[in-house]
Amino acid sequence: MTRLRWTQDEDLAGIDALFQKGFGHPLSRQAWEWKYRAIPGEARSAVALAEDGRVLAHVGAIGLPARWRGSDKSDGGSQLLWQTVDFVGGAQGGGLRPPVVPLMRWLLEDIPRLGETPWIIGFPNPRNRRLTERIMGSGRLGGIRRWEGELAAVELGRQEGCGEVKVESGDSSSIGEDDGPLPGDWAERAWRGCGVHGVRRDAAFLNWRYHARPERYYRFYRLLSGEVEGLVVVAFCGEEGAVTELWLPPEGQWAGGLATIAADLRASGLARWRFWMAPTGAGWLEGLGLVEADEVHLAYTGALGQDLSELTEVAQDFYYGMGDSDFH
Repeated sequence: MTRLRWTQDEDLAGIDALFQKGFGHPLSRQAWEWKYRAIPGEARSAVALAEDGRVLAHVGAIGLPARWRGSDKSDGGSQLLWQTVDFVGGAQGGGLRPPVVPLMRWLLEDIPRLGETPWIIGFPNPRNRRLTERIMGSGRLGGIRRWEGELAAVELGRQEGCGEVKVESGDSSSIGEDDGPLPGDWAERAWRGCGVHGVRRDAAFLNWRYHARPERYYRFYRLLSGEVEGLVVVAFCGEEGAVTELWLPPEGQWAGGLATIAADLRASGLARWRFWMAPTGAGWLEGLGLVEADEVHLAYTGALGQDLSELTEVAQDFYYGMGDSDFH
């Protein structure tokens, strides 16, 4: 008989084995503790166990402070948005569906709660998206356009005539020191300057997401266009840079600053970079040598039994950056 319970320390080795088989990469104890214990919000991690204690499936959910249409603007964005993460089942449990579905229902039976964002998001692969649509009644949000390109194609001369942009840089190991662009009040100002609903980019989130995360390397960039501040964070993924944070308020002129960042990434050994569309539009694309790639699709669900048609408008108004996804 399968048992459902919250994850305990003795389950972590079994979860790691599931990740190796299901995703092709491990989930170390350090990474699990970072995601589910150090988060500046709330997190849930649950397992389905066989009678002999083997881990048959794992599902997770993380809740981060966010601002959304209809929320109390005076709270600064402290209400939680929940995201499903780490859904994986093993062949010893009969494949993905039998162990994961009851575990998923158990995990989500009481969230989102009153006062929280009234939907839960996920970035599922096509197979899992079809499963959640059939089993949980999930809906689809519009796709997020992805851009990619060679760093060598960036027109480094774009600094001239594009407004003077000052660029300060630092990396995830220097957060908390006295030098470099630290993710303090200025970073949240850049996020607020974009005027969007979304997960709050404050110092607590940025420190957790980029400094505290083990086994990853990130570079921070603070852009200054006159009095306007912008924030860019790049994850180093082999020879490719994933622009996980891209907060460029519309009042600034950012092309020269992004060209400067491209030069820095090339000097660091990267060959390519990729973006999700910025919330303020595509004015920053010119001269960066980027081309459209595929779309990233989002799924969303409400409380169990909730009519999703009530959520479509507010959910589509919510902006998701690459740093909200779970695979960088």
